[in-house]
Amino acid sequence: MPLIVNDTYNPRWTYGATKLIGELFMIHYAQKFGFPALIVRPHNFYGPRAGYDHVIPEFCQRILKREDPFSIFGSDETRSFCYISDAVEAMQRLMDSPATNSFPIQTVHIGSTEETNIRQLAETLFDITGWRPNEIVPKESLPGSVKRRLPDVTKISRLIDWKAATPLKNGLKETFTWYAANSKT
Repeated sequence: MPLIVNDTYNPRWTYGATKLIGELFMIHYAQKFGFPALIVRPHNFYGPRAGYDHVIPEFCQRILKREDPFSIFGSDETRSFCYISDAVEAMQRLMDSPATNSFPIQTVHIGSTEETNIRQLAETLFDITGWRPNEIVPKESLPGSVKRRLPDVTKISRLIDWKAATPLKNGLKETFTWYAANSKT
């Protein structure tokens, strides 16, 4: 799809813009100096030790606090979450593969094809933890948020016969266990 940056003044676009600049730097540097390069685009990696500022760690912390009512921003937006051990395996296999050590420069997406809306993500965590708030409050997405993120993993599948193997519920159980033991609350 064409790249469109709707609002360069929206801080949410800074993250994506810095990734794009890094990709452009790598593409042109590798072309100029004649070495093979591989660009990896990670899609919503999650798991233990993933910080505290993304949707899954934030939900874990809010569940541990028993936040009620429980607000969900962009509850109808979808994401595909890729468990960290699957992502690490993909990166290791990409680095070791002769298929990725040649010209032209390639771009590969690493992610899961299991698409989940944010409300369902919260519901799955409620099921895992055995706790549910009395009130769930759907809220509008933050400005600049995209409706859907689902990676095209066709190329990585073709290059190294890889696909994410950890079901979301299993990865969320491991992740919540870690956050419960390492809570910031």
